[in-house]
Amino acid sequence: LEYMSDEWKRVFKEWTSVHIVNYMTARGIEKSRYEFRSTDEPDKTLLYEDVEIAKLLKEADPELRFGINTSMVTVDFDTAVAPWVDTLQPDLMYVLEYNPRVLDVMKAGGKKIWCYSCLGGLRNHDALFYDYYRLQAWKMNKYGLKGIGVWVYFRDGSPVHDLIYVDGGILMSRCIEAYREGLEDNKYLTVL
Repeated sequence: LEYMSDEWKRVFKEWTSVHIVNYMTARGIEKSRYEFRSTDEPDKTLLYEDVEIAKLLKEADPELRFGINTSMVTVDFDTAVAPWVDTLQPDLMYVLEYNPRVLDVMKAGGKKIWCYSCLGGLRNHDALFYDYYRLQAWKMNKYGLKGIGVWVYFRDGSPVHDLIYVDGGILMSRCIEAYREGLEDNKYLTVL
């Protein structure tokens, strides 16, 4: 099928609204507990393609959720992108530096905002290590975000780079421990 042809759109809507929804429902997973993402870190061109996919999902079933993890905020983000996206997950450092207004747009529309960071190769002794792993949850709290994520959990089997690594079994790294501590800190911040 030719991508985005009428037949492709018909099949896509059927696949999502019937097959995927039935699969998830059969496993007891409600529509509010999952969302679709079509592109990892879409640039401006792919962002608009993602919007077209989101529109098709909403046509197939308005309850289906669509998320994007882009930091490429366009001039017409408010009108062309935000209405179709349920969850935005930008690289927080990028958005805060270049376009913090997008957080307000998504919040005003009642949308969920998560964040992530994608620095790689941090060593346990790097100055950014603490900020990158432990303080992400603090930033989530500070900016009123609903969730956080990391770029990679496992890359090269090294306790220096990975959140987990395999050495005769799964072992937790200092990275995941700092990340976990940040999430625990966030619980305390929320209670206080």
